[in-house]
Amino acid sequence: MSTSSIQANTVTEDRKRELLMEARRARLSWIQSSLPYKHSNEEIVKKSNTIGSSDKPDHKDDIDNIDILKDAPIAKHLPSAIPVLNNLLQSKSDLPIQAWTDKIKTRRERIQSEALVNALDDHAFIFYYQEILQRLSMPESMDLVQGIRHFVRSFSDLAKQPGQAVHKLVSSIQKHMKSVYSVIAVHSSWRGDNTHETKMMLETFIYSKCNGMILDALRKEDDGGDNAEENKFTDRLEFLQFIQPSHLEIDCFPTGEVEDSWKDILSKPITLLQSIDRLYSPTQMLRCVLEVYRGVNDALQTALASEKALDGSSTRMPSADDILPTLILTLICAKPNQILTNLKFLELFATQEQMRGEAGYAFTNLFSATQFIRELDLDREGETENGGPTLKIDSADLKQKLSMFQEKVNESRIDNDDTAHDAATLDGESKTSAESNTLDERKI
Repeated sequence: MSTSSIQANTVTEDRKRELLMEARRARLSWIQSSLPYKHSNEEIVKKSNTIGSSDKPDHKDDIDNIDILKDAPIAKHLPSAIPVLNNLLQSKSDLPIQAWTDKIKTRRERIQSEALVNALDDHAFIFYYQEILQRLSMPESMDLVQGIRHFVRSFSDLAKQPGQAVHKLVSSIQKHMKSVYSVIAVHSSWRGDNTHETKMMLETFIYSKCNGMILDALRKEDDGGDNAEENKFTDRLEFLQFIQPSHLEIDCFPTGEVEDSWKDILSKPITLLQSIDRLYSPTQMLRCVLEVYRGVNDALQTALASEKALDGSSTRMPSADDILPTLILTLICAKPNQILTNLKFLELFATQEQMRGEAGYAFTNLFSATQFIRELDLDREGETENGGPTLKIDSADLKQKLSMFQEKVNESRIDNDDTAHDAATLDGESKTSAESNTLDERKI
């Protein structure tokens, strides 16, 4: 008899039950760790999703804690976060600074999640998603869950291969989604539940486990992983914050003493655009993009109705000539995080069926809006030699705004350097004080 056979026979029934319980806990933990939305401070590549030998998450956090402290309510009334940091370092509380920053993060995430749910009217989505997690947690669904976990492992291995093309990742996950839908159609515990809602929840669950790997692959394919194009686009959006409807020849929004009153009318699509980066699956994102498009259309209808009430003209419906400039205005105002990467994700990972109809049309309009901003000529007035888009603004005024923006960027860099230096100094003083206290205790 082999050594392995002897060892197998020596495993007691109690030990077997213990191992089964450990496996069950690990499976349930893996299921319940999936959230319907990303946290705003979530690391793009989550090693926990690759399901290593321990299935424990990597707690790497690239968020600058100084920025986190700026979100504390008291910091809103102070010139910088330094006084907050100073008070925490000198506090006699037993809680470490990391615990305080975690509290601030949690509060911010809760507020942002509530805003997203309200904007999407997504209370039903949350309910359905929790129901799907409960069904996946049932013992009868163990084979289905094991299949998904096996897929995520193989997907992780595929994503790590050098020179791996994104289209292979697309093919892999779309093929697996079809397989999952086929399984639940005949699975006894799912009772043939193959509805649109169930498919959307399962798609969100699986993409939540693969999201970091996908986005990392997209960035590496586009610009080598340094995010240069995304950062360049973000800088351009930041510069264009002076934009008013008149610069895009939108004349239906109210003008007068309150210069930015149009932002209130566009508040819902602005919030939705800011939320796209917190979604996982193609269905989720396309649904959000469609709501952005509808929100812009509703805002235009409201503005046109107000225009009619003021001048007595006949009511007209928004046209494509109205919607695209207003969508560009909304995009500039929203400054959505990682919008280029997310649109690339939709372009590649959404199926032809998902891209059909109104959702596909809304995506095309949003993509066109980003292209307009990317190609926008900020050096000329009027039509450019190559036919590129321009703003309706005097060239001298534009140059002045560009110069003011550059000065603001330089000042911001100086402030950030000073803040980092002050934080490092305070942290060093805190450590020195702690070491001194430790020495005093040893003497005692």
